[in-house]
Amino acid sequence: MDLRADLDWIHNELEKVDDPQVVCKIQKLLKSKYLPEGNRESIQQYNDELDASIAQITNKKTFSHHEMGERIKRWAEQ
Repeated sequence: MDLRADLDWIHNELEKVDDPQVVCKIQKLLKSKYLPEGNRESIQQYNDELDASIAQITNKKTFSHHEMGERIKRWAEQ
């Protein structure tokens, strides 16, 4: 595939995303491209991510091992 076709495919797939966690991961991935190579996240970013993770666990927004396995299988089929 050429770059334009790849970008079009990515755009089409993004239109289908309805999982906020996936959106968050994509945002982090895209934002990370602007960080210099080897630059670690700040302590504040690290702490914010820890707080967000703890909140997800507290609110029972987690996946069991089995559920995660099923999600991975679906991703692999795409």
